[in-house]
Amino acid sequence: KILVGWLILVLIMTFSGGIWKYYSTFVSMGGCIYAPIVAVFLADFFLVRRQRFSLRGAYRLENTYEYTRGFNFVALTSILLGCIVYFLIFDPVGYTARSPLLFITTATGASFLTAGICYYLLSKIPGCRKYMKINITE
Repeated sequence: KILVGWLILVLIMTFSGGIWKYYSTFVSMGGCIYAPIVAVFLADFFLVRRQRFSLRGAYRLENTYEYTRGFNFVALTSILLGCIVYFLIFDPVGYTARSPLLFITTATGASFLTAGICYYLLSKIPGCRKYMKINITE
């Protein structure tokens, strides 16, 4: 669903010519969205699940990665917080800094760190661990 939404947006911007007019904003929005997603992915694989991956779960032979209607709300919360931090630090439409933190971490770096740390910390809460289907004794 998310990929279809992005596809439609890219097609509209490409054929309307808007992608060239707002190219820097378009690229900045990619940093806003993709950095937190990658951070959650890396935190989940390396820190939370400790490099254990269920191939059977990936092919839906087990419900290892089944969440609420296909959405992992712990991950989405972390990604949303990462995006909020991005917008607090940088305005991608006006292309201006909103915080001096931009010159230290960049907005993309700060959103990456926020999302990854948030996901890791949420994974330590017993209720979130149960929702994420992580063994409580790990």
